[in-house]
Formats: sequence, C-alpha cells, structure tokens
Amino acid sequence: MEKKIKPSELEAEVQRLIREGKMPTLEELSAVIAEVREKYREQILAARKMGEDSEN
Repeated sequence: MEKKIKPSELEAEVQRLIREGKMPTLEELSAVIAEVREKYREQILAARKMGEDSEN
C-alpha cells in the first residue's frame, strides 16, 4: 500500500507545482479525476459494497 500524504506535504507539492508553472487547471484536474473514476468504476463500487457489508 502506498504511503498516505500529509496535508502539509500536499500543500508543499502544490506550491512547488505553482512555482514551476506545472500546476494543472481545475478543468484539467477534474477531467483526469473523471477519467480515473470511470476507468476504476467497477472496483470503486465493489469496494464500497464490501465496506457496507462489513459495517452491517
């Protein structure tokens, strides 16, 4: 499993990307998120269902 990023680390990465002119626009970011969600839709739904099943 990948290491979780802390909020302070995320902020530092954002600032670096802005400084270097590499920060994507909100539209670009939203498009990538939509693409990833569609690609992994079935796995996401299955994981949600497993979570719901384990809570009951």
